[in-house]
Amino acid sequence: MGCFTWTLANKKRRETEWGYAPSCKLGYDCAGYIALPQGFEHLYDDVQIASNGRGFISEAWYDGYGMFGEHDAYDVVVDVNKGYLVDALEKIKIKEFDRCKTQEQINNTAEKYDKYIEIAKMFEADKPENEIRDCFKKTLENPECYNLANEWKRNLGILLSCYLEDNMLLKYPLKIVNSTNVIYENLEPSDSTQ
Repeated sequence: MGCFTWTLANKKRRETEWGYAPSCKLGYDCAGYIALPQGFEHLYDDVQIASNGRGFISEAWYDGYGMFGEHDAYDVVVDVNKGYLVDALEKIKIKEFDRCKTQEQINNTAEKYDKYIEIAKMFEADKPENEIRDCFKKTLENPECYNLANEWKRNLGILLSCYLEDNMLLKYPLKIVNSTNVIYENLEPSDSTQ
């Protein structure tokens, strides 16, 4: 499991010569929230409903591992974008083709995204977890050496939203905030800072 933190969607992003200014990032040991789009207030049993009626997944002491309460931020991205995942992956795949310099890179990129598109289709069709996990194992270079098959959703979420330009292609981008006095639809997407 890697370390992740993000710019705060409710703060203006300000860059310095060392990256984003600390004032616009979710800091370690700080309270943070994943803002949810309208209509997702009951996505999980532990969603906090703010006084404005909007839903948030809260974390009192963010430790850097992407967890907000019991929820991985990248799992949440996949859950809220269910029904739009394949379209987002197709857009990201096309964008990635522009970065490729050789036919081999294009082929490798196509293969990688096609595998994730297959996983997304299975999730959107409500296939059993063990089938999705087995399909995800095929994306790993050496499935016997890694116990990552249970992390298919997290890896899909990272592929979809780790980079700001990809996160912005989602119907419901990841938006991390430090206040619940905000409305998801009025916020800019968060950018990964690690």
